[in-house]
Amino acid sequence: MGEKIKESNSEFVGLGQCVPYSIELFKKNEFHKVRLKNVYDPSKFWIVIKYNELQLFTNYLTAYYNKSDRKVIVPKIELKHGLTCIILKNSKFYRANLLPALLPENNKLRVFLLDYGCIISVEMSNVFYMLKKHCNVPRFSIRATLAYISPANQYKPWCSTDLHRFCELLSEQDLSIKVMEIDFNLKILHVDIIRINDSMGESINNLLVKSGIAGYSQLIEESKEKSKYKNKVKYMHLCPSFNALERGGVPSSLWEQNLLKDVHLNLLYSYYQLKNERFGVTH
Repeated sequence: MGEKIKESNSEFVGLGQCVPYSIELFKKNEFHKVRLKNVYDPSKFWIVIKYNELQLFTNYLTAYYNKSDRKVIVPKIELKHGLTCIILKNSKFYRANLLPALLPENNKLRVFLLDYGCIISVEMSNVFYMLKKHCNVPRFSIRATLAYISPANQYKPWCSTDLHRFCELLSEQDLSIKVMEIDFNLKILHVDIIRINDSMGESINNLLVKSGIAGYSQLIEESKEKSKYKNKVKYMHLCPSFNALERGGVPSSLWEQNLLKDVHLNLLYSYYQLKNERFGVTH
């Protein structure tokens, strides 16, 4: 049989209902082995701590929603920005949030994978309603930033060269983090990253400073005070928040931003130049 048609709202996640974060589970000075799943720049990346549990959970979702009587396809009229849903990609089922469509005529949508912290495209026919019980499990991806680190020139954002060097240091490495600070308001871990196989045991944070790419920033307590205020900016891609990136309101990577440097971005990102809090434009 084909997929069911939605009959009732009671058992499914509706628009505005979100998968919770797991930031409250962490404590300062803890060490964790991690997998980096997506990197925007050294100040914004997504990590997974419980990777084995994530694999088991993904396998569980796949087994559960593979049964046709449990798949309820979302009709086109209800494919709305912000909907928390289940998507099918490469024979696996994942939890996701729908993002604004860049090219809706292609019958594809962009989604943010809640447990992996990255954006992918998916066919409209592969978007399904999520059962509420699958919304209760906190998302596995965690927002993270390098603690006490900023670009060498604090008056300019990170550039693609900085990102390339950062990724080089992380490439093919087993990694652990030390939790230095926790921003419970913005759901961000401020961390030192350590390469497990590095005999020197020096943090990536220090290596970036030594290479001249980064400098030590002001104390986190000062930035926390600033985070209480919602700063509206006209050009969000220069300093996008995690919320703006996760909701698809700005280019999803520095690479994409560079590729689009000569394009009027409001042609692709319809909310790009709006001074609007719907994308959570904050530091």
